[in-house]
Amino acid sequence: MRHQKRKFLKFKNKDQSHRDSMLRNLVTSIFTHKSLITTEKRARAIIPMVDRLIHAAQGDNKMNAI
Repeated sequence: MRHQKRKFLKFKNKDQSHRDSMLRNLVTSIFTHKSLITTEKRARAIIPMVDRLIHAAQGDNKMNAI
């Protein structure tokens, strides 16, 4: 289903592997440096990923806790 899919966050000129590595590197750098300078489009694309990781780390499950 297409619920809550944001079409404007797709990076059309890049192939799938480049998109995945770019987003993964942005998420890694936000946790490493605690800040990030990037474009608004890229920042909007990583917000759901960062939120999922933060909620997983804050949970009661000791396996996912940091």
